Amino acid sequence: MAGIGERIRRARERRGLTQTALARALPLSSSYLSLIESGKRVPRPQVVEVIAAQLGCAAEYLLTGKGGGESAEIGVELQFAELALQSGDASTARARFEDVLRRIAEGGADEHRDVALWGRAHAAERMGDLDIALGDLEHLAAQDELDPAVSRTTVFLGLCRTLYQLGDLARAIEMGERALQQAVSDPSADQDEAAELSSMLVYCYLERGDYALARVRAEQLIERAERVGSLRSRAAAYWNAGLAAEARGDLRLAQRHTQRALALYSESDLARHLASVRVDCAVVLLRSPEPDYGRAQALLVEALRDLHEIGGPVDVAKAEAELARCQLISGYPDAALTTARTALTRLDASAPLERANVLLVCAYAKLAGGELGAALAESEQVTAALRQCQPNRQTAAIWRELGRLLMRIDQQGAATEAYDRAVTAAGIPRDCLFDAMTARDRAHS
Repeated sequence: MAGIGERIRRARERRGLTQTALARALPLSSSYLSLIESGKRVPRPQVVEVIAAQLGCAAEYLLTGKGGGESAEIGVELQFAELALQSGDASTARARFEDVLRRIAEGGADEHRDVALWGRAHAAERMGDLDIALGDLEHLAAQDELDPAVSRTTVFLGLCRTLYQLGDLARAIEMGERALQQAVSDPSADQDEAAELSSMLVYCYLERGDYALARVRAEQLIERAERVGSLRSRAAAYWNAGLAAEARGDLRLAQRHTQRALALYSESDLARHLASVRVDCAVVLLRSPEPDYGRAQALLVEALRDLHEIGGPVDVAKAEAELARCQLISGYPDAALTTARTALTRLDASAPLERANVLLVCAYAKLAGGELGAALAESEQVTAALRQCQPNRQTAAIWRELGRLLMRIDQQGAATEAYDRAVTAAGIPRDCLFDAMTARDRAHS
């Protein structure tokens, strides 16, 4: 940690002054100022006051590193970083937050550390760098006290969400439930944040296959939100109840809940949430017993209009993948392939599940165009991407869809393997009797 001498040096350099120039403006010699900056002399408080006045900063900053001077500059830098994050520019936001953390590590205004760590974690999560996000969030969660600008509930929400994306559902649920109990029992806690945390737990239970727990948590969320929640928490409650209903196959209820969430978010200023719920509404409409392709496509086009401005590349690619599905089902395989190829350019190796989903649409588009060889080649890329994914409900769904595609192009062996992987990803144990008989047949052959 930098001392007073280092802070004086940095403040002097920011003013563009040499030691000699500063010393001339002060009742000090250049040699004495050099000793102060090198840490070999500690100036008296009266001398610090004179130096601070000449450098245009607070004496408190030079003495403690807090207040005025660099603290104010760092505060401004954090505001720019947060604006970049809100506008969807996660890369710029992360660079600014990291610059702040570097300055703090060099002895800058330590009181801004929590805000900078939270900001970097949020930006890193948006960019898919989950290890960085997890490290920063765990550091914040372990602290006894946090900066008032950083809510403990929000930290645990981010931690729960990051663990969910990393596939550590047990830990995500454990930490989320513990934090939720504290938030609900604390009258001073932000209940909208508590509702978001509860919503995240619905996701976790769904991913783990605990549909009953997900349904109970979603119903509790709606009941509490309607009783004491804001518009934001009510919208989140219906959104997550819709996801829970969709996961257990009740698509009619899922449609009612997501439509209600869409109506509520339309009354808010939460553009990112509104865009995301439009995508989920479209997904439910496409998979409903009586699909409405026109309405689904309109919702996706509206969502993409906003996501191009405020969403990350993965958010945009997910919406484009669903739009490509809609185009394909509506009988436009060429348009679907173009849309899917565009989505693919947004995804790198850090998003294998999303790549698998988009590649699967490409494979079906090739099949619809009668290009069986090309469809098979695309399916092999789907398989390669899926093998990099964590086994979960979403992975299982894509494996199953891939199996159906492979059956249509007469690839029975590959289709059987895809179905088997779908079952395994869904958490159903392997059939030991079947495996034993298959191994015996191979040995005999």
